[in-house]
Amino acid sequence: MSVSIANILTSLNSIATYDGAWLGLKLHQPRLREQILELQQREERLEDTLLVGLVGGTGVGKSTLLNALAGDEIARTSEMRPCTHTPTVYHPSGMQLDFLQGKKVPRSVLEHLVLIDTPDTDSIVPEHRVVTEGILAQCDLVLLCATGEKYLNEATWSLLRPLSGSITLVCVNTKASPRAEVNAAIREDWLEELRNAGFSISEDQYFRVQALRSFDRKLAGEAPGEDELDFAALEHFLAHKLDEERIKRIKRSNATGLLKKMTDDLCRLAGLAETRLDEIEHTLVAAERNVAEACIKSLENRLLSENHVWKYSLGHEVGLRAKGLHGVLFRCIEFLRTLPMHISRFLPWNRWSGKLSQQTTTILTNDYMSVTDINAASEHILRVFNEEAHGIRLAFRQSDIEPADPDIESHQFRQRLNDRIAAVLQGPLRELLEKQSRKLTGRAVFYAFDIPIWLYLIWTAYWAVWGFVLGPQRSVAFFFHAGTTGLILALVLLCAFYFLLQRSADKARRECGIAFQLAIQEGGLAFNADRKIIDEIREKIQQIYAIRDQIRS
Repeated sequence: MSVSIANILTSLNSIATYDGAWLGLKLHQPRLREQILELQQREERLEDTLLVGLVGGTGVGKSTLLNALAGDEIARTSEMRPCTHTPTVYHPSGMQLDFLQGKKVPRSVLEHLVLIDTPDTDSIVPEHRVVTEGILAQCDLVLLCATGEKYLNEATWSLLRPLSGSITLVCVNTKASPRAEVNAAIREDWLEELRNAGFSISEDQYFRVQALRSFDRKLAGEAPGEDELDFAALEHFLAHKLDEERIKRIKRSNATGLLKKMTDDLCRLAGLAETRLDEIEHTLVAAERNVAEACIKSLENRLLSENHVWKYSLGHEVGLRAKGLHGVLFRCIEFLRTLPMHISRFLPWNRWSGKLSQQTTTILTNDYMSVTDINAASEHILRVFNEEAHGIRLAFRQSDIEPADPDIESHQFRQRLNDRIAAVLQGPLRELLEKQSRKLTGRAVFYAFDIPIWLYLIWTAYWAVWGFVLGPQRSVAFFFHAGTTGLILALVLLCAFYFLLQRSADKARRECGIAFQLAIQEGGLAFNADRKIIDEIREKIQQIYAIRDQIRS
């Protein structure tokens, strides 16, 4: 076996042992394994010997031709009914032909040829056709025997058509007419039919003989006569033209033809699968887009729509960094505002307080977003995912491809979705809140909000001390008005600060929404297992095309 064919067979074996989701290929594998075994047997068995089968219908003279070539009656003959029940194998002495069934006659003078007389293709005994079909699968060359009346015998053609390109044919008109014009018409019509069936027939692969006349002449010990037509040329062809070099070429041509037939079948299968994969991938892309849109919309409706949660979250960060008088006031107010939620943590019998406690705990532990909201968003998204997954599984099955396990795919999708949400919440979201809190507690904001308070306190203290030392003491009304004014000033400044806090929380929410979109739209969120199946099948298709290109080169 040559290195190139061995390499091709290795690649074909990997296809024949494929155990993936491509059901169409798996259905074709038994036939492919049979073809690989046939090719291996052809390559490894009797490399310098040609197995030649004599094939034809009833009464065309196959056995007579074999007897004429052997010069002895080694096969039974009959003009009217099938008489070859068991193949006759005519071969040189010393050959081991255990793989061939039939009567062995080891007297051939054709050094590198084994001639096999097969049962009739149109026999009334069904087993005869089965035996002939089995022998044809082992032959390297076929002497297609026919007459002017039976060269288009459909029973014979039905056996030969599947072998086109993988076996070499030699046409023998065993009862040729002595009229040249009749023989020429039959020859052209016969060869045209063979070419249309995919067989390549050269000029030296067609012979006109009178098999019975040649057999009788040899039995009588007479000299060859002109009435035997091309019989001497046929003998010369078998004995001399089919030398070792031509035998190797025939075997190589047959092997290449069988390989081409195998790959053509695989390529047709691959082309159909490729078209269906394109349709599945189109469905898959649309499903991924729909799932991503559902993810983004659900997150916007749940995680990104709760403004107070964002305000609380940013307020918590600001409270950790706030400084100065307005910072103290802000922390006090935040404590008073969240005091009910702190208290509710110790009231487990109250369902509302329990939920509020969960939100408070989430906020105070820097998780920022409620776990309940995340789970609710995930459940909504999973419903959309399952609807799209059902359509994808249907598309796979309609294309003879086994889809991924829905339970595993759903679990993996949920895990990836939660991981991406958690990554945004623990990464970009935290950075955004820290960034906005630094701005709100920066030096510029500190001076802008603390200086007015300090100036007012200094001014009030100045007038209070001035009146106490140098002038009349300030009345209660003065202190009441001063306190009221200070309270109004503090409230105005705090309102302004809360306005900035709200604007910053909105900005963080918008930027976090963009971060969510980027995380969700990144590839590999949904249907990874189905994509892996598509990639594996495309890889197998490319392997088939690579084998085809290797054979062509």
